[in-house]
Amino acid sequence: MGQVDAGRAHTCPIGADGRVACLGDNYYSGQASVPGDLGSVTQVSVGDRHTCAVKSDGTVACWGRNRDRQANVPGGLGTVTRLLGDYPLWTNMPAKTSVPANLGRVTRLQAWRNRTCVVMIDGTIECWGDVVSTTFVE
Repeated sequence: MGQVDAGRAHTCPIGADGRVACLGDNYYSGQASVPGDLGSVTQVSVGDRHTCAVKSDGTVACWGRNRDRQANVPGGLGTVTRLLGDYPLWTNMPAKTSVPANLGRVTRLQAWRNRTCVVMIDGTIECWGDVVSTTFVE
């Protein structure tokens, strides 16, 4: 088995073949229902009721609850090289209420509670989803 991540009520491991299989609560949002066309992934990040994965080609796919648009993948996201580690430290910082456009190349991605955050190549952080003023610091 490869990498695994766990959220509030669901867990998603990556098998040796690169396929994700999520277990646990799926009742409200479909966060444990892996899309049939997802294909092979290198990393997975589990939020409260949404899940994001970095596919083998470096693109990102998210599914599950999208009430705060946290599962929307920006059209200009580009490739992602790795996910952030588990349990980031959160500090105050304004969030975006809509998905940022044309993000370009991203070095890290993290799904957490009702938001998704990325670290850009230049080190800046972009978050979208829940508008509560929080973001992470490594």
